[in-house]
This record gives sequence, C-alpha cells and structure tokens, in this order.
Amino acid sequence: MMELGALLLAGHALAHVAGVAIAGRRILLEVGLTKYDAARHRLYRRREGQGPAVLFVHGLGGSWRYWRRGLDGIRAQHTAYLPDLVGFGRSPKPRGDYSLRMHLDALAPLLRETAGPLTVVGHSMGAIVALGLYARFPDRVERLKLIGLPYYPSRAEAEASLSTVAVMNRLALGHSWVAPAVCYFKDILALPVFAPLAGMPVDLYRDYWKHTWASFSRSLFNTLLAPDVVGLFEAVDRSRITLIHGRHDPVAPIAHIRGLLERFPDLALKELRGGHHLYLMYPRLLNRLITERSPAPEPERS
Repeated sequence: MMELGALLLAGHALAHVAGVAIAGRRILLEVGLTKYDAARHRLYRRREGQGPAVLFVHGLGGSWRYWRRGLDGIRAQHTAYLPDLVGFGRSPKPRGDYSLRMHLDALAPLLRETAGPLTVVGHSMGAIVALGLYARFPDRVERLKLIGLPYYPSRAEAEASLSTVAVMNRLALGHSWVAPAVCYFKDILALPVFAPLAGMPVDLYRDYWKHTWASFSRSLFNTLLAPDVVGLFEAVDRSRITLIHGRHDPVAPIAHIRGLLERFPDLALKELRGGHHLYLMYPRLLNRLITERSPAPEPERS
C-alpha cells in the first residue's frame, strides 16, 4: 500500500514538473519572438484551382483549413487563395500589435500575386479584415462577401456577445491571468482527445491553438473590437458587398446587422437559418453565394 502511495505521489510530481516545463518552454519561445517585419514575415498560404481569384480570410483562432470542406466546389472553376493570418496557423507569429493595419500589411503581398478581378471572402474577424482590405485596395476587389460580420453598436454589446460563446474570449475580455496561462499550456490542450469536448472537428481544433497569447489577445482587442466598421462602410462602394449572416448567430446577433442595413440600405444581406459557422453548415450553398452575382436560394430545414 505504501509502494502504491509512493508511486502515485511520484506520478503527480512528474506530471507537475512536465506541466511546468511545457509552460516554461512556451513562455521562452514567445519571449524570443522577433518584431514584425512585413518583408520578412511572409504568410503561409495555399493556392488551389484555376480561374478567377477568390481570397478567403479566416477568423480569430482559425486557419486556411476552415474553408477546406468546401474547396472542391471552388477550385473546379476558380483559383482559391487561402492564407493563414499573421499570428495564426502556420504563418509567422512575431511580436506586434496585431491591429487591423498589421493584418492588412501582411496580406498586401498576397494581393500582388493575384491577377484580374478579385473576390474577397471573410468570416467573423476575417470579415473585418476583408472589409479593411477592400477599403485599402478598392480597385483590386470586384466583390466582397462578409460571412458572420461581428458588428456591434457598442463595445459593451460586443464584449457581452463574445464572452458567451468561448471561454478564451471571456477570460481575455476579463483580463484574467488564466487566459495567458491557458495559451502557455496549449501543447497539451491541442491534443486531439479534447476536440470532441469543444465540439469541433479535430483539424480545426488543433489549428485553433496555433497562436501565441499576443497574437490571439491583441487580434481580439485591436482587430475584432477596435476598428470603426461603420467608418469602413462609409469609405467604400457598398454595391460590391454582400453580407451573409445566420439568423441565430450567437457571436454577431442578426439584429445588429439589420440595424446596420437601416444605416446603409444599399448593402445586400442574405440571411440563412443557422449560427456563426455557416460555411461549415452549407459549404455548397455558400460557394454559390460567393461566386454568383445574384443570391442563391435558402435551404429548407425542418
């Protein structure tokens, strides 16, 4: 009995030491990151298919794999450009403010690789980045498709919505010390065994953890929450923009989007039955909305 107790105690001590070592390694890696340099830190990106160019921009904690399940319907007749945003996925994760400007600077070289009319598609935070890209390069973007745009009338409403849908959001918005600690243990938390608990496909779950505390938290505060979305809409030709939004989106309530249309009635809105991840629910339908000029019919759901 004493031997069993000693073994359990030793196992507990080893687990504690391993956990501290993993967290310490992660902290040292982040401390050693270099300052962001647009020329040096080139985004990881995939290019698939052939035809008119479509640029896909993922959201906070995402990667190019977010779009993977619907790519067959795109690459048959289009060239899909699928970057990992700076600080996420397989892209570099340098030190920086991860503001909208930083994300746009990182995407700018990718636009120079494309030719002809460009369709830009953004999901969630990626919709804000896509809108900013259109405002910066209006002559390059023929059509803009914004899926699940996180627009909020006020900062308080933004934080209330974001805090209810993800634990990391709630911890980060509350400035809890637990949030960076969770990031430092991500080598353990990213194990596939935890994917079912999060209700996510394994590949998307593992990529969700491919960030640093700085890239996640600063993108949340400086890109998702900080930009003047109304000002961006005022600065562009809105006839090229289509908003695609779920009626039951818990991240970005549809009521906020309808209110945005009262201010900008020239915006096109396609409402679908569903939540925040419409592309994962209806990849074929979303591909039609992305590539067609006119809205596709809404699917019937019981």
